[in-house]
Amino acid sequence: MRPRATLEPLAATVGLEIRQFPDGESEALAEMLRSGAEFAGRRIVISWRHKALPALARALGAPPGRCPDPWPQDLYDLILRFDYGADGTARASALTEPF
Repeated sequence: MRPRATLEPLAATVGLEIRQFPDGESEALAEMLRSGAEFAGRRIVISWRHKALPALARALGAPPGRCPDPWPQDLYDLILRFDYGADGTARASALTEPF
């Protein structure tokens, strides 16, 4: 419920739906985002459980060391940003508060 509660105010403000995925579906979510035409060129926001974030970051193409692994339980101010080149290569950057 926490990841959904994190996104609800943003989704309501911008008028977008929230899609939910189980923690263990990191690979499936990453594949859907990479291959889905509806996501091409779009900005996507993902809120995920701490313990599952490293697996999701790897599935999205984060290089080793870019994402804390394991993710500290008290780390709430880090955003991982993924930008993809035309060839699909991921570039991951870490953003911390203040953004």
